[in-house]
Amino acid sequence: MGLFRSNIEKLKARKNVKWLIKALGDSNEDVRKSAVEALGEIGDERAIEGLIKALGDSNEDVRKSAVEALVKIGEPAVEGLVGALLYDYSEIGEMVAKLLVKIGEPAVEPLVRLYNYHENVRESAAEALVKIGEPAVEALINKLRYDYLGIRESAVEALVKIGEPAVEPLIKALGDSDRDVRREAAYALGEIGDTRAIEGLIKALDDSNEDVRKAAIRALGKIGDARAVEGLIKALDDSEWYVRRDAVEELGKIGDERAVEGLIEALGDSNALVREAAAEELGKIGDPRAFDALSELVHDEDEDVREAARYALRRIKSSDAYKPYRIQQARKYEYLHRYEDAAEIYEEFGMLEDARRVRELARKPKVEITIDPELLKEKIEEIIGSEVEIEKLKSDVKILESSKIMVEMVEMSYQKTIKTEYFLDRLKLLESYTEGMSERLTNEINIFRRFMKEELFEYVDEKHKVDVRRFCKKLLDIWITEVLRG
Repeated sequence: MGLFRSNIEKLKARKNVKWLIKALGDSNEDVRKSAVEALGEIGDERAIEGLIKALGDSNEDVRKSAVEALVKIGEPAVEGLVGALLYDYSEIGEMVAKLLVKIGEPAVEPLVRLYNYHENVRESAAEALVKIGEPAVEALINKLRYDYLGIRESAVEALVKIGEPAVEPLIKALGDSDRDVRREAAYALGEIGDTRAIEGLIKALDDSNEDVRKAAIRALGKIGDARAVEGLIKALDDSEWYVRRDAVEELGKIGDERAVEGLIEALGDSNALVREAAAEELGKIGDPRAFDALSELVHDEDEDVREAARYALRRIKSSDAYKPYRIQQARKYEYLHRYEDAAEIYEEFGMLEDARRVRELARKPKVEITIDPELLKEKIEEIIGSEVEIEKLKSDVKILESSKIMVEMVEMSYQKTIKTEYFLDRLKLLESYTEGMSERLTNEINIFRRFMKEELFEYVDEKHKVDVRRFCKKLLDIWITEVLRG
């Protein structure tokens, strides 16, 4: 074409867009560059197509000028730029994507539409949306509704890369009417790992769709702080066994004290695959607190569960924490007069003198306190109902209340399920009611409390139930002797 730069200035002054577009094909690179700059300053939308082509010019200065010109035109150039992404994935496509990022929010919707095209286009659009950031979040969340997995996965990946700005919208999406949106939102929140999501994810554990619940469990496992552990323990009560198994696996990855307690609880699950998974995770963690529960599981009806329990026990026995824990357990058994259990532990570690000592203690005569709960209730009613005592008891409501607590505790000690926390609460209340009445009673309450605090689990196991009944009976005996009759 052979145009001189002076001619370009004239065309620019006249805003002759048509001839300036023709100048983009001039053989002289300086002319092409000047034409591009002029079209950018004029800002006419008719120049967009030509400027997009100029992004592929052989001269770097021309290409850079074309980028600047399109940015100056701004939003009107978006559709043309998005269209360019459909047909060119080379350097031009990369430049177009960068341009759209510079334009920002107006480019979001056109870019999101590109998700409906093939993978290369989708990737280019996703990269641009990630760089645009927060303005793209809602549009990306809407893409989670699509049936096509590739579109959902690409949208999730983009949201995860955007990170913190996407957290609150994703938490809100956990309550969406579309289960795909809820599931993918849970997954994305887990990948981002922001603790703000924990409350919403715990609520998602009650979702009607099991896949959403599973995604929430996985997300809580990835976040992994104390509140997440509480949510995972809650998921151990899920109606679906495979959801419970996922909760077990995530608790195993966290592996802290509360997680171990939840895994021990899962050893009693009705489904063999859940029990097996719990045993495997406890074996990986190697916490000796699981030793007793795993020892019982070696007699499980399911062969795989038995093998998992045996493997876990071998792992625990090889840990550095095992010996100190078992010796401490033996000391506790001595305190509870479970001498043979203590002796077996001592023998396990070659502590033969200690084993002999506790067996000698076992041979010593011991006085058993036997009190019939029904007889105690009658005795209490007789004392409270006597005319002599009634006036005294009326003046001291605490004694009346403590009598109720005593009877309740005895009755509870014979229940099938005994919760440790119940007795700790009752003992605290009993101590406040009987303060100053009997030093012996106060001492026994403290001994009972220490015993309950040493309990390993939320619920009292079968072996410890006998000890709980013994403590209750002894407390009642002291209380009747030194408080009611005193």
